[in-house]
Amino acid sequence: MKSHRVGGTQKKAKAVSPVIGVILMVAITVILAAVIGTTVVELSDQNEPAERAVVDVVDVRDKSPNEVQVNVITAGNVRNDELFLAFKGTRIQHEDGSPGPADRLSWRELNNYGTPPPSQRLSAGDTAWFEPPNSNPSVEGREVVVIYDNGDTESVVYEFGSLSEP
Repeated sequence: MKSHRVGGTQKKAKAVSPVIGVILMVAITVILAAVIGTTVVELSDQNEPAERAVVDVVDVRDKSPNEVQVNVITAGNVRNDELFLAFKGTRIQHEDGSPGPADRLSWRELNNYGTPPPSQRLSAGDTAWFEPPNSNPSVEGREVVVIYDNGDTESVVYEFGSLSEP
C-alpha cells in the first residue's frame, strides 16, 4: 500500500476487501448472463416462422346466391380449428343453415357439421362454403375475413374486399 501525506499526517490508502470484490464480480456476471440470455431467447423467437395459411375467396353467387366459397391454396401448419371465416358487420352460418348464426365459424365447423372430428391440419385444395344467416342480410357489400387464431395469437390471414352485386 502506498502512503500519502495529507495535511501533515500520514494516511494509508485502503483497497476494497477481497470478499466484497468477489461478491461484486459474481453479481455483475449473473446480471450480464441474464441480459444475454434474455436477448438470445428474444432473437430465437423472432426467427420462428409464423403459422400461416394462404386462402382464396371465390364469389360464387352467380351459381349459389348469397354463398361464398373459400379455397386453401397453401396450409402451412394450420389446424382446421385455428382458421375462422367471417363477414364484417354481420353474423354467418354454415351454408345449409346450421349451426348458426355466429360471429365467425371455424373451418372445422363449416366442413364437419354434426361430427366434431379431431383437429386436423388444413391441406391445399380444402374448400369451405358459408353465408349470412338465412341469406339475410345478403353478402352484397360485405367484406369476407379469414382469421388465424390459435388461442394465443390472432391475425387476419385474408381480407376480401366488399362483395358487389353479381
